[in-house]
Amino acid sequence: MYIIILLFQFLYSYSNNPPNEYVGAPGQSNCIACHTNDVYMNDLNASLDLVGLPEEVIGGETYRLDVVLTNLFGERWGFELASVIGPSVFQNSLTLIQAGELEPFDSLTTISEVENNITYIKQTDEGSYENQDNIAIWSVNWTAPLNYYGPISFYASGVAGNNSTGNLGDYSYTVSKSVNINFNYPNPENVDFSTEVQPIFNTYCIACHNEETQYNNNGLILTDGFGYSSYENLILGGNNGSPVIPFNAQESLLYQVIDHSIYPNDYGVYQMPYFSFQIPENYIDVIRVWIIEGALPQESCLIGDFNYDSIINVQDVIIIVNCVISENCDLNECNDLNLDQIINVLDVIQLVNIVLDN
Repeated sequence: MYIIILLFQFLYSYSNNPPNEYVGAPGQSNCIACHTNDVYMNDLNASLDLVGLPEEVIGGETYRLDVVLTNLFGERWGFELASVIGPSVFQNSLTLIQAGELEPFDSLTTISEVENNITYIKQTDEGSYENQDNIAIWSVNWTAPLNYYGPISFYASGVAGNNSTGNLGDYSYTVSKSVNINFNYPNPENVDFSTEVQPIFNTYCIACHNEETQYNNNGLILTDGFGYSSYENLILGGNNGSPVIPFNAQESLLYQVIDHSIYPNDYGVYQMPYFSFQIPENYIDVIRVWIIEGALPQESCLIGDFNYDSIINVQDVIIIVNCVISENCDLNECNDLNLDQIINVLDVIQLVNIVLDN
């Protein structure tokens, strides 16, 4: 039996194009699954590193990254690299999502393959650098995605081999690094539910808040029976009542559970999404502004802009005071600041607070 195991390990060494899904990402193994670590290859100063990532990257930009593996005893080398959306702590479902585009920098020494929609960059036979001592470097081009704003993780696994006995007498390493994509996007205003807010819920929330499933039986059913989020169901809420308090994002449960700076929140509900990738900061800001503007079901006007000059100031306060006194206010969802179907002194107070906050 021992001879069979040795023969198997000898035959299944991968100096050229190792199998996919061995980068050490969530739900995956790494190179040590096939390459037994040998005490004679244990260089205490050895390392696997990914060089060239800035702390923050620009969407659409291409970066040259170097996978650097060092080992004093190494004479043959291998690696595998992948980039996925989100940090690993949020990847509970084991379904990885490709982040940007990974391409070989040198097709002679590296090769790319796609499996389960993830691109893996690996060494070729030439890229195993047979009889090269101490260090191996492989370069890749990575283009940051344009349609995702948030954290991205890189996972790599590598092997320093002794170039003599298949996959015996080797030593394996792993490394993971995360980077954020941030954009100077304009501050959201006049947020429309159907085109700006609803797609966020459809992407990040309805998998756990639908007719069949509500996280922890909290009763919040967002879907409308056709598989899309519903404004009416959102406002109706679940066991804790409506998660939205118009004009008040900070006290709205919806905002509290997606803005991770507010935890524990007023209701003791865990940060959301609980089983999925976290909502990017700019999308959270869209929801925040939507609530502040009144959480309206359609394209919103500028709440409190009574003279329709696209500015909230003292002129609007004068107009609402006069119309309240004369009992001749134009009642609509853009002027009824607290959505109580009447414009009165409470709306005046609300508008004054908006002016002072600005």
